[in-house]
Amino acid sequence: MMRTLLIHNPTAGRPRLQRQVPDAVAVLRSAGLTVDLAATTGPDSARRLASAAVEQGYEAVVVAGGDGTVNLAANGLLQARREGQPLPALGILPAGTANVLARDLGLPVPGPTPEATLPAAARLLVRSHVVSIDVGLARSTAGERFFLCWAGVGLDAAVTADVMANPQAKRRLGVLFFVGNLLARLPGLRHAPLYTVAVDDQTWQGQGVLAVVSNIQHYAVMLDMAPSALLTDGLLDVTFFHGITAWNGPSTVARLLTSRHPSDPRVRYAQAAAIRIDAAQTQAVHVDAEPFGVTPVEIAVAPAALPLLMPPTAEAERLASVAGN
Repeated sequence: MMRTLLIHNPTAGRPRLQRQVPDAVAVLRSAGLTVDLAATTGPDSARRLASAAVEQGYEAVVVAGGDGTVNLAANGLLQARREGQPLPALGILPAGTANVLARDLGLPVPGPTPEATLPAAARLLVRSHVVSIDVGLARSTAGERFFLCWAGVGLDAAVTADVMANPQAKRRLGVLFFVGNLLARLPGLRHAPLYTVAVDDQTWQGQGVLAVVSNIQHYAVMLDMAPSALLTDGLLDVTFFHGITAWNGPSTVARLLTSRHPSDPRVRYAQAAAIRIDAAQTQAVHVDAEPFGVTPVEIAVAPAALPLLMPPTAEAERLASVAGN
């Protein structure tokens, strides 16, 4: 029997999702898992609980929460690594606002109707197998932090800071709150500073709007930001948007952000193991949609660093190259 700690964030997503946690636990236990339950109690609680789970010998840590809570738990696991000691496998029960990583893995995510999302996700988790995935490691003025999805600099990081400053509106409006703050920030594009983006052995420069370093394909739920991204290729995908001003209009920004194959001259795209992003004027940084200091930021890939419970879905197979892992 797999000894499992289930960490849940009582403030994540909508209250109806939190009411599904006991049903999800019942699914896990009926499959033979030994499940202990732990609720987060503060901003850093998920990290501390996951870190303690390593010392306590748990074989799996399942997180019922959003991308931010999953990130904290992953950091707790990775920061508690000991030489020769296996890490618990990380599992996800999507209960947040956007749940981007869960979507990319093909897990059921909360919708407008009161469906039993968490028990459905739990039924997939018990059929999962463990895959060691890459993670990113970002270093900025805020310190050092791992990420599973992305690190961003510029417009998206500024919007993230705006959204996180009002958690009640984020919980109530969801993705619409991100969109509203993005539109409010667009006029400031005319003052975009010069960026310098070092990507392995090449350097890009331009009047930057945002730079995103991705570990997964999608960004902000629907944007196909990194079409070549895999969780097991030992690389991160870098997308740099530059030369866009307020006079281009929101439609230009939207067209570039939603481009599946970024061939526009105002978009640079590459895969790399090491990235450094700086700007002539200090820019905000975020990691997995959580504010993380300001530029400069250095980012590196940590290959196969984190064991993940990979669900038996077509999306997960593509993202993790399961057949070759």
